Amino acid sequence: MFAIRPTYPGDSVSDFRLKRILTPTTGTAMKLIVLNLPRDFTEDALAELFKVHGDIKACDLVLDEITGQSKGFGFVEMALEHEAEIVIKALQGSKLNKNTIRVKLAN
Repeated sequence: MFAIRPTYPGDSVSDFRLKRILTPTTGTAMKLIVLNLPRDFTEDALAELFKVHGDIKACDLVLDEITGQSKGFGFVEMALEHEAEIVIKALQGSKLNKNTIRVKLAN
């Protein structure tokens, strides 16, 4: 995977074009489990909560088959390991409505 960054004055490519930097991104993906979510929480809301802290590869909210409502937990896969560590520190023990959520590595 490669990062795409804007060019800067002095580059051989036009300042207004994007240039592909051939440096691989570092780190590996990490899957997290999120516990004690509100029952009315949606998968989109879960994704938005985590996107603030980094790129996500996948987001799955576990739903009750009969009611279609959240069972109160889900899984989020962060694209990079260091972003997963950041999101754990940021969200672990935080309040979501009346619920105190828990975020940790999924086994």
